[in-house]
Amino acid sequence: MMVSVNINSIKEYYPDLEIKKIQVNNEGWDHEVVIVNNNLVFRFPKTNHTRNKMVIEEFLLKNLKRISTQISLPNYEVIKNDKGIPVFGLYKYLKGHPISNIKYKEPLKSDTNAKAIADFLSALHSLNYYPLKKIGLDCTYNREYWTELYNKIECILFKYLTQWQQEDINNLFDNFFNNNLYNHYKPSVIHGDLTESNVLIEKSKVTGIIDFTDTQIFDPAFDFAGFYWDLGPEFTQKILKFYHGKENINNLYYRIKHFYGIQPIFHEMLHHLEHVGNFNIQDFMEKYNNYRCM
Repeated sequence: MMVSVNINSIKEYYPDLEIKKIQVNNEGWDHEVVIVNNNLVFRFPKTNHTRNKMVIEEFLLKNLKRISTQISLPNYEVIKNDKGIPVFGLYKYLKGHPISNIKYKEPLKSDTNAKAIADFLSALHSLNYYPLKKIGLDCTYNREYWTELYNKIECILFKYLTQWQQEDINNLFDNFFNNNLYNHYKPSVIHGDLTESNVLIEKSKVTGIIDFTDTQIFDPAFDFAGFYWDLGPEFTQKILKFYHGKENINNLYYRIKHFYGIQPIFHEMLHHLEHVGNFNIQDFMEKYNNYRCM
């Protein structure tokens, strides 16, 4: 039903658009994505919270695109109704496939890709966040967010884990909550969701980055978490060699290695328990243990 409503919205605002092919992706938490003719991407917000963030995303991308980067970004435009309320976002389809679609990832871990990612992150993290703050950009990943995540882990996941695993997760979060390195970072504008689903690849080369819905003002180390978890510590360190940030790289890497780069596993496990049901948690914990021992 929602798909047909959204297609009707496209026809209403673009009556001259000849629709020959439609692809729909409804799996994301924030948007239903409708791709028309392999050329135009329409993003329909699923919640009012996401709707409110669309204007921030548009403003951010327009400012970020002024900074030279070899990675393509959406040329994002928010379409509003006559009351000024965002209806959908629109941009031209970016070439490439998400890293998540690629089974063998070793060719992606090149110096060329590391530098491209580092240049993008250097540009993003150097943005002046005060203009964005004025239109509503804030910090979602605050202490309350992480406390809520830990409580979910304790209530939902702990019953599947050994006592040793529970104690180790307790130590992980205890270090995060109490180590001053996590409290004295220099706040930056971050992407907030640089997972392998939002990084595009073509012929083993990083070509684009999409979905800035979770953009916020937070610890820049968080933006390396997806690369650490999905592509490993060595490639993350390679990115950091080309990265030009505002603080000591060793402190940045400490926060990645000892918390941000590991915490994606908890989101994955909670997601599987909610949506998949039958899966082997110990398979996830094996990777977790390997990363904790590095």
